Amino acid sequence: AAVHRRQPVTIRTYDDDADTICVLINECAWSVEGEIALDVSRDTAPQPIVGADAGLATIGGATKQFTAGRQTWAVHLEPYGIQGVRFAAAKVSVADLQVTVPATAKAELAARLEELDKRDLTAPSAYRVLENPGFEPTGGAGGVPGWKLTQDDSQSVIELDATLPRGGKACLYWRSRGEGTMVESNTFPMPPTGQLFLTAWVRGENLGPDTELRMLLEDDHASGNYRRFAIIGSTATGSQQIGNEWRYYGFSVNDIPLGSRGKMRVKFELTGPGEMWIDEVQLQDLLFPLRYYQFSQQEKLELVKRISAGRNAYDADRLADCAELVDSYWLRFLLAYTRPAVPVVAAESPAAPPEKEEDKAPTIGGLKRYIPFLR
Repeated sequence: AAVHRRQPVTIRTYDDDADTICVLINECAWSVEGEIALDVSRDTAPQPIVGADAGLATIGGATKQFTAGRQTWAVHLEPYGIQGVRFAAAKVSVADLQVTVPATAKAELAARLEELDKRDLTAPSAYRVLENPGFEPTGGAGGVPGWKLTQDDSQSVIELDATLPRGGKACLYWRSRGEGTMVESNTFPMPPTGQLFLTAWVRGENLGPDTELRMLLEDDHASGNYRRFAIIGSTATGSQQIGNEWRYYGFSVNDIPLGSRGKMRVKFELTGPGEMWIDEVQLQDLLFPLRYYQFSQQEKLELVKRISAGRNAYDADRLADCAELVDSYWLRFLLAYTRPAVPVVAAESPAAPPEKEEDKAPTIGGLKRYIPFLR
């Protein structure tokens, strides 16, 4: 087959000894007009074989006759339309193709590119769905609002502690004398981004020699379809040990089921005896803006490269390539989940604020697929 292309239209011609089949494909979401210069080997009348309306020029209601030599064929293609004709003549070939795309199409692409150029790839995206992430008293009937032990026994207890919170009026105090216990949050909607970075401030005392502390993210399904955890403190494995001073911990996941209407929760698991204090639990539903995320620079660079490729395709009049890029998953993701950057006037820029402790990199736990410790 011979291929002739001028974006967003591609023409393929298939020739045998008696006939020539010509197929036209519009690769974009807008209707287009085309003018095709054909070299016709002998007089012929094309017959539509694809499309309800093959868009052939007509004279007096009859299909136009093509005489031998150079002929012009005017066509109209609907969005993503395909049209095909059969010429009862061999060696009918495309000499030239001119395509006219509506001005509204170019304006729409230009507007999408401008939106993408303005997106802020560095702004954190707090996912504010946790109930009582700071373990504050709410004046209720007791307990820890928004959080609970997964099992109620005499070996474990949780309560609010106002003695030395990391922030606010109180923090979570958690004591276990048994072999294992869990504290879990109330459920919240799964993030549409499919990503979460979980961080918390933690300190501990009187931990057993084999005690581990784990941070978990899991779904609310009875069968436990989604469960991820990271060990953030362990005396048994030689990893970072949890001391009696507040320290910032976290871990990330990027494989939360997309498009889910399900619920999930945060959990903390203590595998042995010990006392723990936890405060200021936070969730971020975008990873690449976080400078302490391992792949932040690489992912931001890749996003910038894709936006630049779209701009280059537009400038080169490769509108099908441009449309494919701006409608690709990650660029649509950017438009859906990031916000426009705020312009900064250099002359009026205030001094950079001092770095907060929570802006610093947390100690990243070792991520593992979850093997249930407690049922």
